[in-house]
Amino acid sequence: MELNTRRIDTSVARSETLSIINGMRYLKLGVKTEGGLNASASFVAKANPLNRAPHKRKSELHHALCNMLSNILAPLADGGKSQWPPPGVEAALSLWYDAVGRIRLQLMHWMDKQSKHFAGSSQVDWKYLMADRFWRKR
Repeated sequence: MELNTRRIDTSVARSETLSIINGMRYLKLGVKTEGGLNASASFVAKANPLNRAPHKRKSELHHALCNMLSNILAPLADGGKSQWPPPGVEAALSLWYDAVGRIRLQLMHWMDKQSKHFAGSSQVDWKYLMADRFWRKR
């Protein structure tokens, strides 16, 4: 009952969210097996902070999310040293691209509304497209 009546301190919540996102950019998600891709897709979908009620200064969250997603996609953008995408995991790969694509669309929508932030989100878009290119080329 107390938790329902207590007000959330948005500055603390924003700070905690930024800390979590900044830590997530060092994650190495499993993308070499079907199980790893499924777990990664589930994690990316559930960890997306933009799915919750936004706090003030959302741009900070968007920039941190761009940085995190950019770091997650970086190893895949160069074809994963010829190991991306793994063979025989099309269904899991589709789920993974859906999860990452949802975040990308949210970031693209933000970038369209806030053109001054184009540089922050363009790296994510480029890396996503490069990883997608290797997937489609198979």
